Amino acid sequence: MKIETSVKWLYALEDNLHPSVLANTITQKSDFADLLRKLKKNIQEFRPYLLNAVSRSKLEAKAVLLQLIVVSDAIHNYKVGMAAAWKDNVFSDDMDMFYRQALSRLERLFELYNKLDEELLSDVPITAFAVSNVRMELRKGLNSLNTTLSKSHVDPALRELILIGLKQIIERQGISRANAKYASMIILELEKLSPLNTVEVENLLYQYDFNAPSYFNYCAKCSHRLLEETPSLHAQLEILFGLEDRINGLPAKSSLRWMPVSLFVTN
Repeated sequence: MKIETSVKWLYALEDNLHPSVLANTITQKSDFADLLRKLKKNIQEFRPYLLNAVSRSKLEAKAVLLQLIVVSDAIHNYKVGMAAAWKDNVFSDDMDMFYRQALSRLERLFELYNKLDEELLSDVPITAFAVSNVRMELRKGLNSLNTTLSKSHVDPALRELILIGLKQIIERQGISRANAKYASMIILELEKLSPLNTVEVENLLYQYDFNAPSYFNYCAKCSHRLLEETPSLHAQLEILFGLEDRINGLPAKSSLRWMPVSLFVTN
């Protein structure tokens, strides 16, 4: 099955589920059940192609994955952004429920992707339908971390840049599963860090590649301050060597890292 024919139902789905089209084609509640059965059938027929695409070509699998995200986000926009256009329709509540069920069924394809190639799925944006729950959990974690750090003796500048850096990840457009996993991991590791002090937090951020520009500037300022307070050139070199040894002695603990932007944006 060629890629253009295998995803043809996705293009049709996006068109057929537009509120104006749906409002004109639905004449009774049973029509929604018929549409869901058709969607279920299309997904079942699509799964074998998806299995083959992932095993055959990452490029092809990524193209289909991104198209799935585009369609899912379009349907989510129908449900949320265009609700006012069909709120007076007699079947408005049924339409809202139908969109939710359709989106849930499409999410199952992403779960299949995750089983087949977790790395491929991790770098693309989370769908608009799923991202709200992801952000909600991360914000809860960030609020808890804010409380924990505020009670610690960690340098206030370091505390602030951590919270700002994590917030940038959580709120960024097109946040990916890798972004979310990284933010969650940093929050959890900081929460359980003991002792919770400036040096240990700096070490943890080194080990988890928290390469936010603000952290680089923080490290540069700290190093500059140490050198300014040491007039001897020999002693300054010893400080620099000591910092190098400290960093080299900290093994990396994750392949994930703080990224300035997501690799893919669908809009």
